[in-house]
Amino acid sequence: MSSTAHPPSQRFPNEVLSLIFEDVSSTETLWALCRTSRTLFVIAQPMLYRCVRLDGRRMSTVRNWSRTVSKYEYLAKCVQSLSLTLPELALLDPRDVPKIFTTLRKCVNLEEFEITSSSTTPCLLPDVPFPRLTKLRTPHFRLDNDLHQFLRSHPTIRMLELLKRTLDPVPDDWLTFFNSSPTELLPELTAFSGSRLTLPLNHGLQRIAVDPVLDDVGFLHGYAATLTTLNLVVPRLDASQASSLAYSAFHSLPALIHFAIVETKARLLTEELAVDLPPSSFIGAFTSLETFTLMSRTIDFLLPGRRERYACDTEEGMHDLALGTLNVSATLNRVVIGYQVSLNKERTCTATRGAASTRLEKGMDFEAVSMFWV
Repeated sequence: MSSTAHPPSQRFPNEVLSLIFEDVSSTETLWALCRTSRTLFVIAQPMLYRCVRLDGRRMSTVRNWSRTVSKYEYLAKCVQSLSLTLPELALLDPRDVPKIFTTLRKCVNLEEFEITSSSTTPCLLPDVPFPRLTKLRTPHFRLDNDLHQFLRSHPTIRMLELLKRTLDPVPDDWLTFFNSSPTELLPELTAFSGSRLTLPLNHGLQRIAVDPVLDDVGFLHGYAATLTTLNLVVPRLDASQASSLAYSAFHSLPALIHFAIVETKARLLTEELAVDLPPSSFIGAFTSLETFTLMSRTIDFLLPGRRERYACDTEEGMHDLALGTLNVSATLNRVVIGYQVSLNKERTCTATRGAASTRLEKGMDFEAVSMFWV
């Protein structure tokens, strides 16, 4: 009989198959393996539940996941990363809340948790701690006492994202947090994303994503000895703001390794482009920078020493801008330039040290290139 007469599941020990499956990064491939045989299903299914992405999914999908995980608790113990989107409380079936909370309580090995909602009420957070939680993203919740209590019960958190902007008064508990000693709250915290008004002042942060003060980042000088990753996220860049922010970061934050300036608000058809110096004119000042990202929607850039602009609406222009920025610094390994070409057209160009050419992609996805969460 030919050696191919038996399926792989009968010829290889499960331990060997598990090692092979560990290198499978495609969810679709794992699902296909689950349908191949019972043996492969047993091996692949727990891997599918390690990283669960339910953000933006319908409540029916969330219910199905919750029902499965509640029924098979060994799957709940497999969950290490969970992204979840819930509707407003008024639209949420009252019967769903206890069911979802019961499911979450069973995810005892959860390390990364992102919960978003069209409601700003953080009472949607479960009331029991996850002993291994290191990353929490709650970008839409108000800074109220419930959320503060949730953080207090999770001293293992290392990376935290809070609401970027709020007009609500800040409770006293939060004012205490912003000025507290690391031994009092979140002693392991090293990365913070949120408003500059809510920065924890006494933690030795290594990564910060924040809205800057006009063209100055001097308010971050207290983190100069520890900060290696900085994302400056603004709705709209003004002319010369990118270069001014870079010079301010150079003087205030000498330890920077990863630096990004991101403009988030899309340019309207009626808006004219402003003009700024090219990144190559200021990035060379940094002595330790390894990655630089600039995503522009309303700014054009001058060619070095000339009055003409880079033709960023062309592939060649973006290639020249990204490569020109990379070549001014011996320490840079990667430069990413994002640009809004027209009302409904965006491009991203990545230049990497040692590569023969740049890589051009449609769209601008900052999350995909940000060094904050890696």
